[in-house]
Amino acid sequence: MANERSDSQLQSGGSIGANNGKIAEHKVADRLHNVVDQASDKASELAARASDKASELAGRAGDKASELAARAKDSAGLQVRKVSDLIVARPIGAVCLAFGLGFVLAKLRR
Repeated sequence: MANERSDSQLQSGGSIGANNGKIAEHKVADRLHNVVDQASDKASELAARASDKASELAGRAGDKASELAARAKDSAGLQVRKVSDLIVARPIGAVCLAFGLGFVLAKLRR
């Protein structure tokens, strides 16, 4: 009987130890799951911030490009007006200049 009692005590003690091990394993798994969830949430938050900042910077760049394009268009229009005024003021000189440039370019192509 003494042997039977010690065998059953060992078996119940062994199962308690196994249960405690499983409980500890579940606690560790739960903590790990929580840490992974927190890391995932933080990564999503950082990605959203980066996306917002990139959109803001792209918007600024687009605005700046539009402004520069408008300036270039205005400048080109001004230069065309200046050349037109010069042609009107000196038509013979403009024709001679055009002829001379055409002649030089034709020679360079050969």
